[in-house]
Amino acid sequence: MIRILLTSKILSSGERAGGQYWHTLGLLTSLEKLGFDVWIMHSSHNHRYSTQNRDILLPCFSTKNDLVLFSCKTVLYPYVIKTINPHIIHGTDESITNYIIFSHDIVKVATVTDIIPLILPKLFSLRFRWSLRMSIKVMVKVCDKIIVNSHSVAEDLVKICKVPCPKIDVVYPGIDPIFRPIPKNLCRKFVKERYGIKDPYILHVGGVAPNKNIPRLLEAYRILHRRTSGRLSLVLTRLTNPVLLKGDSKFTLPKINRQDLPYVYGASEALVFPSLAEGFGLPPLEAMACGTPVIVSDIPVFHETLGDTVLYVNPLDPQEIAASIESLINNRDLMYELKSRGLQRARRYSWKNTVKSLVKVYLDLLAKV
Repeated sequence: MIRILLTSKILSSGERAGGQYWHTLGLLTSLEKLGFDVWIMHSSHNHRYSTQNRDILLPCFSTKNDLVLFSCKTVLYPYVIKTINPHIIHGTDESITNYIIFSHDIVKVATVTDIIPLILPKLFSLRFRWSLRMSIKVMVKVCDKIIVNSHSVAEDLVKICKVPCPKIDVVYPGIDPIFRPIPKNLCRKFVKERYGIKDPYILHVGGVAPNKNIPRLLEAYRILHRRTSGRLSLVLTRLTNPVLLKGDSKFTLPKINRQDLPYVYGASEALVFPSLAEGFGLPPLEAMACGTPVIVSDIPVFHETLGDTVLYVNPLDPQEIAASIESLINNRDLMYELKSRGLQRARRYSWKNTVKSLVKVYLDLLAKV
C-alpha cells in the first residue's frame, strides 16, 4: 500500500484560510477513500482530520524561536518522517520546506496555489513576498514535482519565478459535493429564517485579502443601489463577521456555516467575484454548482476555468461592475442561460477527477524511484 504524508500549516488557521483549508481536507478525504495509507502532519490541536487516526500533531509551525525551529527541522521532523516511512511527502502549502531537507530518498511533491503577492507586489509586504520567493526556490530545488491549480499559475511560476516547465503539473481542485442546486423558494425561506435576509441580494463569498477587490465591489454596489432604487442588498460572507449592506445601512449577520452556503448561494440573484488576481477561485464554481449566475473579473484564470459560462467585467471599473449586475438581474433569459451553462461546467471539477489526476502524478514519480 502506498503511504502518503500530507503536510499543512493551513489547517491550524481553520476556516479562516478559505479555499486552501477546504482543498486540503478534500484531498485527505479523497485519498483515504481510494485506500491509500494517508498521514496528515499539522499543528491544529483542536481537531483531528484523519478518519484513519493518522493525525500527527506538531507544536512548532508558529513559533518564532530560531533555536526551536532549527531543532524541529533537524531533529524532530526527520525523526517523525523516518518513523512513518512514507513513499511520498506532499506539502499542500509552503510548510513542506520544513521537512524535505532530510528526506532525500522520499518522493516529494509541493502544491503552490498561487503567487498573488508577486503579481500584485504593491498590495503585500516586502517580507511576505521575500518569504514566498524563498519557499518556491527551495521547492524547486528539492521537490520532484510542483502541483498547481491552474495553467495560469503554472505560467506565472515560469515567468516570474523561473520554474522549469517540466517541474510543474496542473491538477484542478474539486468542488465539494455539498454544493448542488436547491429550489430557490426553499433557499430564500432558509436564509430568511436562519440569517434574517429578507430582500433579494447579490453575493460575495470569500475573504478580504487585497486581491479580492472589496473596495471597488462596494463602490459598484453604491452605484447599483442608486440605479435600482434600493431593490438589492449586498451580502458579504467574509470569513468572520458576515454583513448585509442595504444602501448606506450595514447589518451584521450570524456566522454563515459552510453547510448553509448552498442555500446562501441558491437564494442570491448572482455571485459577484471581481478579484484582481486568483490562483483558481472556488466560489464562482461553487455558485455555478448551485445554479447561481456568476459575474467575475476579466482575468486569464477565470477564462481558463469558467469559459463562457459567466459574465466578465473590468475589476478596476466599479461603473462597469454595476452595469453588468444591473444588466444581468434585468434579463431573466440570460440568468437562465448562465445557470444552465454553469451547472454543466461545474460538473468537470469533481474530486474524483482531481484525485485521478493527482494519483497519476504520484505513480509516475514512484515509477522513477
